[in-house]
Amino acid sequence: MVVAGAGPAKRGAVAGFSRSWRGLGWDRGLIRGFTGKGFVLTRCGAFSVKTTEGRRRTVGGCLRRSVGGRSALLPVLIGQTIRQLLAPGRLPALYPRAPLTCFRSTLWIAVRVLLAAHPVFKLHDAGYGHPERPARLDAALAGVREAPVEVIEEEPPEADRALLELVHSSRYVDRIERFCARGGGSLDADTSAVKASWEAARRAAGAGPLAVRRLEEGLVDAAFLAVRPPGHHARRETAMGFCLFNSIAVTAAMLAERGERVAIIDWDVHHGNATEEMFWPRDDILYISLHQYPYYPGTGGLVDMTARPATMDLPLPAGSAGDLYREAFSGLVAPVTAGFGPDWLLVSAGYDAHASDPLAGLRLLASDYAFMASSLAGVAPPGRTVFFLEGGYDLDGIRSSVSATLAGAAGIAVPDEEHRYRSPETAFQVLDMVAGEAGKVWELPG
Repeated sequence: MVVAGAGPAKRGAVAGFSRSWRGLGWDRGLIRGFTGKGFVLTRCGAFSVKTTEGRRRTVGGCLRRSVGGRSALLPVLIGQTIRQLLAPGRLPALYPRAPLTCFRSTLWIAVRVLLAAHPVFKLHDAGYGHPERPARLDAALAGVREAPVEVIEEEPPEADRALLELVHSSRYVDRIERFCARGGGSLDADTSAVKASWEAARRAAGAGPLAVRRLEEGLVDAAFLAVRPPGHHARRETAMGFCLFNSIAVTAAMLAERGERVAIIDWDVHHGNATEEMFWPRDDILYISLHQYPYYPGTGGLVDMTARPATMDLPLPAGSAGDLYREAFSGLVAPVTAGFGPDWLLVSAGYDAHASDPLAGLRLLASDYAFMASSLAGVAPPGRTVFFLEGGYDLDGIRSSVSATLAGAAGIAVPDEEHRYRSPETAFQVLDMVAGEAGKVWELPG
């Protein structure tokens, strides 16, 4: 194992240090535990290892401790606790052959993000002038690569039929395969496919299971799936809303079949009607959607949560903005999700609620997506979060918002924009009504 420096980072305060570790399960209590034992958070840095496959990945860092006027370095692995670090005889076992290189920096560990993408996604053609166009993928890829994270790229495999048939009927899967094989065409007024769409849709559905494997192997800390076509409108036997196969539902069903509890947060501007209807009778899959209402597809009104405690819809009026979303995530979405106790967090990450998006009327900005991702960082165990690209049709909005999402997930602050929007009072009235319903079955703050 070859150990090398991951590069210098900017000096910062202890608070900044704790933010950068939040997504990995660290908090201020752990930081105080270090400083209380004489460890200094300056003059230290991250380190990476070169694997047998030739890939480089950040795996930890080091703290400096002054003892009798001499400095000693304490190596830190991602996810370790203080008890593990200070256990007698623990360090030699962790680092039998690994020398460390220390840099003048604050301790900062790059969050490793799997970027799942494939060239065939750009070959899916929804038709001339269609807003769901290949350039969206370029914008999302640019956003991931600009984010302050370590990106590990991999091409997803095609999902096999057994996975697809966890949420779609075999008759429907056969129909999509035959339709694409004949050259494609229009499936409904706004959903089309071509021959390459069959492979693209299967690889989009296969990206989630790939992300689960890589996260379970510990190779990455989070995953962003830059896939086309999107999926959250694809019903059991119907293509609609630009969607062919429901990729996030495939992954959720696969995890639930293994006995895992799964939370799905859908912040696309459109209600994820198909995802909700596939799972609403279940109590092991939580579905929460924030969306413009009334709007396409016409579903997603207020839910009686006493009858369906694992489904929560926030139907928001046009003009709703980041002030409303921030209050909703901090006071409602994050507490309900944490109370559910998910083993996995899956996010339908659509970016069409951005203020610049041409297809809708909500007014989020990039920093709002960072806030939402940051607020969700602690609701699931470390290394168990996957973002699925859904909608979003303004290219600059996609790029900046994807980058901000991953920064927020990594606990890195994204400054607010100089100009912010204010939500209408009716939006806060809706939030109060939904909170009232949720409070009947979930413990909420305040």
